[in-house]
Amino acid sequence: MSRPADVNKAGKFVRNNLVGHVAERIGDRVAAKKLVATMLDVCLEAIVRDRILSLRGFGRFEVVERAARKARNPKTGEPAYVRAHAAVVFRPSETLKSDITVA
Repeated sequence: MSRPADVNKAGKFVRNNLVGHVAERIGDRVAAKKLVATMLDVCLEAIVRDRILSLRGFGRFEVVERAARKARNPKTGEPAYVRAHAAVVFRPSETLKSDITVA
């Protein structure tokens, strides 16, 4: 069974696939690689600085604080402690949700 050209060997759409799609549209792979890298850098900076990034029609990335909690090591069953930490969550827009359910 062959895999789609849009995914890597692990079956995932990765940065290189994104660069390829952008390169097809603008006609220059080097410029596409710079564009994707710059876009991701700007998004990362916005999330770190503002703790939220909203992209209309796509979704919202938001930093949330996770409380410390008790957990269990699944291999040994022994109790473990998970420290409080920040995590980035993604909430898809209604447009994206509807596009996904149609596909």
